[in-house]
Amino acid sequence: MNKNILTILLTVATGLLISCGNDDSQDPPSVLGTWHIIEQSLTSNYPEYDKNANNLFKEDHKNYYLKREIAQVEPGVGSIKTTATAKNSTSEVPERNRLDTYTITKDTMYVSDQRLGMTKYTMRLDYEVFITYMEVTKYELDKIITEIGGEKALIPDNIVGKIKMVERR
Repeated sequence: MNKNILTILLTVATGLLISCGNDDSQDPPSVLGTWHIIEQSLTSNYPEYDKNANNLFKEDHKNYYLKREIAQVEPGVGSIKTTATAKNSTSEVPERNRLDTYTITKDTMYVSDQRLGMTKYTMRLDYEVFITYMEVTKYELDKIITEIGGEKALIPDNIVGKIKMVERR
């Protein structure tokens, strides 16, 4: 009889341990929070210009800490505060700030950007990495490249491409 009770208790205890194990039902990843921009790159119909732009992005990352703080006002709608803080205190531009608004539908983020107007980003998101792709023309590149110290006169008139931005928590 004691053997049967011990077997039943072990069976019940094992069942409880199994049922109380890891719960794989995590919340889906969220864009909300602080993201550190670790990479930006341009791919366009002008590969030679891409090298120039990508060198400017690398230089910007070398000289500035880049981050975006994404907050929600209501589901799928919120604000994005973008900050570039100079790593060197003697920098001519110690900080660049921008406050934009966004809406999200499925895998697309629409941003009302202070520099560019309404922009559309295709996005991939997991818990630690946020990747966005923005289609660009000379209009957008003029503003983006001059903001990081490049010359808009060097940007080809009929350029079309995509900027990829990789961010980490």
